[in-house]
Amino acid sequence: MNNFETLNQKIDDLITRFFYKEEQLYFRIMIKLNGGTMLPYNDYADYNEYKKAYAGLVEKKRSGDTMMGITTETKTSQMDFA
Repeated sequence: MNNFETLNQKIDDLITRFFYKEEQLYFRIMIKLNGGTMLPYNDYADYNEYKKAYAGLVEKKRSGDTMMGITTETKTSQMDFA
């Protein structure tokens, strides 16, 4: 799937992954698109920031927005998924 196709996909599901990095708990939001693609959105060390971002994405999902209006703020690398 190319970038343009990804931008035109709607959010199918939101997934939170939890992990520790240097003894700090992090919350990673993953976006699953209706085409089946999983995209990392962002990692949060602060629960309140995570909760605020997650709530905003839930609203976008409910309204049926495509990825066109969503900026992924990911600070993850491919090694994070290994």
